[in-house]
Amino acid sequence: MKKSQIQTQLVLYIFVLVIANLILFFGSKMIIYMGDQIDRADQIKFQEDVKKQIIDLQQSFGKIEVKKFSLPSGYSEVCFFDINKEIETNALNKYPLVKDSIASKTKKNVFLIKDKDMKYSFYAENITFSDYPFYYCYKTEGGFVQIGFENRGDYISIIQNFRAESIAAPQSKLISIDSMAELELGAGVSITPSGITLSIQPVPNPKPKSFWAGGNVYEILPSGTTFTPNAIIRLKYDLKIVPIDADQLKIAYYDEVSQTWKYLPSEVNKEKHELTASITHITKYAVGMESDPELVDESIKEYYAKEAKKKEWIFPIVAAVVSIAITFIFVLVYLKRYRKKGQQTQ
Repeated sequence: MKKSQIQTQLVLYIFVLVIANLILFFGSKMIIYMGDQIDRADQIKFQEDVKKQIIDLQQSFGKIEVKKFSLPSGYSEVCFFDINKEIETNALNKYPLVKDSIASKTKKNVFLIKDKDMKYSFYAENITFSDYPFYYCYKTEGGFVQIGFENRGDYISIIQNFRAESIAAPQSKLISIDSMAELELGAGVSITPSGITLSIQPVPNPKPKSFWAGGNVYEILPSGTTFTPNAIIRLKYDLKIVPIDADQLKIAYYDEVSQTWKYLPSEVNKEKHELTASITHITKYAVGMESDPELVDESIKEYYAKEAKKKEWIFPIVAAVVSIAITFIFVLVYLKRYRKKGQQTQ
């Protein structure tokens, strides 16, 4: 083969390689863009459907409706907030963008969650919650979500399933509706006073500036109840909320007399993401950490900021790897053909 022919073929291979890489890069961008546009259309449709439901329901005082809505593909939750009430943001650490929006008092009260954080938000008028924690996240099933609405005159109340469960003593277990808190009464445990009904419910953190709660604070009622011998309390922690070493976590209880949080000897089960402690009386309990709340929040923000930066590099890295692979294949093909033709000329 003549030298000029080899050079011509090499230039042709390089040209084809460049074109292939350009198609790969811009084709990937176009696919992502088209997917974003489809998502955007579905997001706006959901927004308009929710607003229409609220407007329609405002005509019927006292009416309750449960509506089924379609969501864009891949969305896992829809969160509603009553932004006219004081909302504790510690439990929102798993959704940093939602937490920032609520903390900064942005006029957004509906958030669509995808890939572990908020991807779309909007404001729907006259939404209220009567019960703490004044927000609720509905999980999607098969691309749909069912949301309950109740007309309360000037406002539309979002019906939440975040209610306290109760047991008539003596029974073995009391489990919160979100399955994050559990009280276990072992064999032979007596309750004083006897014959009462126990309940468990989320309540505000009485000392948010001095105590970091890794999730909701739970209060077991009625107050003043004691156990002989000890009862067992189990509190689960969510790794999305608490992306730190679980060995640093402990169950804490609120001392009503000193008005301070005190830590209990706690056993950590990292497989179940659960802490266990023995208790003798009823009060407020939470997963906590013996550290300044502001320092903990700052470390969690830094963690999620690093995770976000990692995600930003995923697409360029994948594109680079694919590009290198294509280049390598073209070089191999070229060398193989070049050697074959060289052998034929000999």
